[in-house]
Amino acid sequence: MISILKSFTGPAEFYRAETQKFIGCCDCGDYLKKAERRLNEELDRVNHYLDPRTKETIANMVVKEIIENDMLRLIHMENSGLVNMICGDKYEDLGRMYNLFRRVPDVL
Repeated sequence: MISILKSFTGPAEFYRAETQKFIGCCDCGDYLKKAERRLNEELDRVNHYLDPRTKETIANMVVKEIIENDMLRLIHMENSGLVNMICGDKYEDLGRMYNLFRRVPDVL
């Protein structure tokens, strides 16, 4: 199983590149939707095709690449970050942000 887990550097690099692409062209709410979808897709892949013991490792890798590494950037996004969500009563986006951010250790 360890050799399988070592092969996750490819997906990590993929998600890192995809994150930079999406974060540059999307507002925070749209980015969070994409991040949520990507995380769910990876968890579905684990459930259908991989050893269940890899689920936590894969989820942690995806969360690190698509959320943890850019949390402050997402929070402070001009015209769409946290303050905009609060002032604009964007409860769905706030809920999505909370659900994704709470997966990051020692954040919430």
